[in-house]
Amino acid sequence: MNRAIPAPTATPILSIRQESRRLAHISAPLAAGFLAEMGMNLTDLAIVGRLGTISIAAVGLITAILFSILFVGMSIASVVSVLAASGHGAGDRAQVSAAVGQGFWVSVILSIPGTLLGWYLPDLLPWLGQDAEVIEASRPYSQALAFSILPYMLFSNLRCFATALARTGTLMAITTAALAANFVLVLILASGYWLWGRLQDLAPPPSILHDGVVTRGFSEE
Repeated sequence: MNRAIPAPTATPILSIRQESRRLAHISAPLAAGFLAEMGMNLTDLAIVGRLGTISIAAVGLITAILFSILFVGMSIASVVSVLAASGHGAGDRAQVSAAVGQGFWVSVILSIPGTLLGWYLPDLLPWLGQDAEVIEASRPYSQALAFSILPYMLFSNLRCFATALARTGTLMAITTAALAANFVLVLILASGYWLWGRLQDLAPPPSILHDGVVTRGFSEE
């Protein structure tokens, strides 16, 4: 027996002003969230710059390479938003659920080579003619950041789902809070500050490894 297909309901025609307000309601929180994510990278570079030219070169190099690769994976997985939005518009919750579930597995699969690349990236840098001192300094940061690939891809999948449902305000709140917390913790761990004083006798030596661990943690938000 063929299942009856419900007749499509008429969509009200919106004015340009109404359409613009709806679009801004969805896109403005997304744009703010992406700016907050960019702010994490800028915060890392600004604070790590206090540790010297080698450290900032290592962080900048690894961040540029890994995030370029990460954006490729995010672009592939972004089809979730199209499929989920189509299902949501048609009132088909099963299609929305299926799209998000498939996006989850796509994110997991794409994260495997990304994580391996992040772990072994310092071994590939000599082929790019990078300075040996920068390569050695980048190793702990790259290996710590490698484990953020999977959580970030899963968060990207969640972002596509929220975008399809036009509920992006929560994403903006999460990324903005993560930016503030990232700044405080990177300042403490990478620069040796604690609250208002500098506890050089108690705090471990400044290291870009601490920066990578904090950034990895807030990529999981």
